[in-house]
Amino acid sequence: MSADYPDSIALIEKYCSELLIHAADVEGLCQGVDEELVRKLGEWVSLPCTYAGGARGQSAATSIA
Repeated sequence: MSADYPDSIALIEKYCSELLIHAADVEGLCQGVDEELVRKLGEWVSLPCTYAGGARGQSAATSIA
């Protein structure tokens, strides 16, 4: 992951009330959630944030909640 991501998120957070992160690279593949990205978003994002993409089923939602 790029070292610039935290700075980029901080920049756009000024103009948002929440973020939607669509993991298009895993969407539709049903190979699972990008757990590393979800952990990093937890560190970087201070706004409400929704992650979308890669879930295999309902159990994916509980694994990252």
